[in-house]
Amino acid sequence: MDNVILLILVLLILILILYYTEISGPVPFLTEHLIVPNALNSIYSIDTDLRNVVMGFHYTEDCPRCDLFRPLWTKLKEELINITFIENDEGKKQSYGIKNIPTIIKYKDGKGYIYDGPADYSALKTWILKIT
Repeated sequence: MDNVILLILVLLILILILYYTEISGPVPFLTEHLIVPNALNSIYSIDTDLRNVVMGFHYTEDCPRCDLFRPLWTKLKEELINITFIENDEGKKQSYGIKNIPTIIKYKDGKGYIYDGPADYSALKTWILKIT
């Protein structure tokens, strides 16, 4: 009888874990990702495998806002060596679907994510490393 109750409890726990995973994403202790707090004390899940991430920077030479992002982009390229960084001068060759300049896109697992944050190094780096 005690074994049956124990088995039922274990099954209920597994069902709850599977339900939690389906609703809110991966359970942190069941994945290979690191959980670290950011400056606002919220939790970000940081991707430890960046080999399948491609970052794209779409700009034009005469764009003042692009000039704000350019040094951040250069520093990130030097620091995050496991990521592929691509750049495109939209004034010379326009990319399909790019409507705003500058546009920074994170390509991961067949999906593209557009950065909509400030021209701030730590904000951009956190966004790049965040699992999407």
